[in-house]
Amino acid sequence: MEQATVTRKPKARKAKGENSVSFEGFTPQEQALITLGADKKKQSISEFMAEGVRFFIQQTVEVRFKNGSSSES
Repeated sequence: MEQATVTRKPKARKAKGENSVSFEGFTPQEQALITLGADKKKQSISEFMAEGVRFFIQQTVEVRFKNGSSSES
């Protein structure tokens, strides 16, 4: 009797841009803080870092329209 084998197609990886951020780009102290934060929130390191970027954008980016009104996002 033959046994069926399953093969998975590897996930396509996005090429990292020249300005991409990676965990390895942080100092050992920053890596420790990121790891502790991710553990505390029960998230992966990449999820925790993405959440941090979103928070930064929300706190620092303001969108202005030509008519002079503004909307924070």
